[in-house]
Amino acid sequence: MDQAIVEEARTATRFVPRRGLVLAAALMAIFMPAVEASIVATALPTIIGDLGGFHLFSWVFAVPLLTQAVTIPLYGRFAALYGRQRVFFVGNMFFLLGTTVFMGAGH
Repeated sequence: MDQAIVEEARTATRFVPRRGLVLAAALMAIFMPAVEASIVATALPTIIGDLGGFHLFSWVFAVPLLTQAVTIPLYGRFAALYGRQRVFFVGNMFFLLGTTVFMGAGH
């Protein structure tokens, strides 16, 4: 009897109720870092000039990675407390807001 239940579970197709929303969220999660990386790559000569020289080049990439390593456990905790979807969309809202303010400031 247990084997029949296992076989039925394997052959049953799963219905994903909000497949479009899940796809949109996944595409947004991939698109935003790609855009950010292309902006940094384009602005890299200016960033290096503002930092004061090529010897600080590695910090352009190290600081975001260090920040990410520190904040990922925090995001995980917030996701456990408030829900993954809410944390994901609030994080994206902050990213888009910060990008808009930064771009609007003329930098």
